[in-house]
Amino acid sequence: MMKMKKVLCLCLLMALLLLLTGCGPKNEEVSFADGKLVRNGIAYSEYQVFHVWGGDRLPDGVKPGRQIAVIVKNRETLHEIKGYLPEEWLISHFSDEMSNDYIIYKADHVEEIPAALALP
Repeated sequence: MMKMKKVLCLCLLMALLLLLTGCGPKNEEVSFADGKLVRNGIAYSEYQVFHVWGGDRLPDGVKPGRQIAVIVKNRETLHEIKGYLPEEWLISHFSDEMSNDYIIYKADHVEEIPAALALP
């Protein structure tokens, strides 16, 4: 009976560990080819760059969402843009002592530019 309880506890512990390791943010496969960012087979081109200094901020309607990947050794991260399809728009964030830099990437197949993302 005691052996059965130990086996059951061990099985429950293993199931819990499996569940916990499967839950958390996952870095997706992101690469650069021919000057383009490639994610899930979709090519993205650099669309707009923002250098945010001091009290500056990103334009209204441009808010980084869920982190997708780490691009450069925990210094540059890739995110979805809240309110936009990640198959069409992504944003990267790079931070150092001087500034926060953001790059908006547009999927090459996108032709219609939302007003909030339109170039000034």
